[in-house]
Amino acid sequence: MDLQGIRGEVIGRPSEFFQRADSMGYCPIHSACSLCLLGPGNSSIATEIVRMMSSAGADVSVADSNGNTPLHWAARAGDKSTAQFLLLKAAPRDAKNDRGETPLHWALRAGRRGMTVAQVLLENGAKPAVWSKDFKRPIELAADGFGDEENSVTELKKLVAQRKRLSKDQRQLLKETMEERKETRANLLRLSAQSRTLILHHSECLQHIPKSAGDWENPDRVRSILEKIRGGDIHENEITVSSEFERAKLDLLSRIHSTEYLNFVNELSKDLERQHRELHGDDEHAEEPDRKAPVVPFTPMVSSFRAGTMFY
Repeated sequence: MDLQGIRGEVIGRPSEFFQRADSMGYCPIHSACSLCLLGPGNSSIATEIVRMMSSAGADVSVADSNGNTPLHWAARAGDKSTAQFLLLKAAPRDAKNDRGETPLHWALRAGRRGMTVAQVLLENGAKPAVWSKDFKRPIELAADGFGDEENSVTELKKLVAQRKRLSKDQRQLLKETMEERKETRANLLRLSAQSRTLILHHSECLQHIPKSAGDWENPDRVRSILEKIRGGDIHENEITVSSEFERAKLDLLSRIHSTEYLNFVNELSKDLERQHRELHGDDEHAEEPDRKAPVVPFTPMVSSFRAGTMFY
């Protein structure tokens, strides 16, 4: 490709030229940002063309007929270099298209191809928890592909939802995509700690004295859940398990519970401490594990109405 010739064409035309969409609704800069879809080796050419267009007045935030910006297209194409240039030119990193999807949504949709762009976007402050109009975050679209692609996972999922029969090749494609989906999700979770599921538990939960073996607050049950989480098939970056958090202050508790309830729990606590002192007095062994005051599991009643049934 003759870049010098392109340079002359670009610089010699007014900026309005670059805002003119073709019959498909794409401006020249959208086409330039998607060049890597024809081959990853086109990245340097694409970046240079976009740079020349920008110098000549092209708008790096212009939207196509579906609301996609140049950064959306660079993300879809997996073009890290062009994405970096667009961000340097203050391209909107969280711009939403007509479906409410940001460039990060598109980087995740692109699967392995979009992983490097996902990293660039996150490093430049892109929000990983933006909801699309279908109430999907970027991570939930990992390796789903795009609706205008033949046999994209997005389209295959629609067929499955419609109970349509898939061909053998289509079923195999869905199966193969699962690994790519895992890699794409892991890439985002590694880069974005806030996208992980945070599981909080307190060591006192393991001191509860259960009423029965089936008690949901049984310490053995809690240990089993934690072991499953830490040693199971869940990716190491999927979750963060922590017991490092402060006890809730009274003003926070009062937002949820009534004054009467808080007074009741406070009096119950004092009564248990009094009984413990009466039982052990000033016994020097009172702090030994089997002499410590038992932790009483006391969970507020929570009601929820579903199909006319109340759950506690």
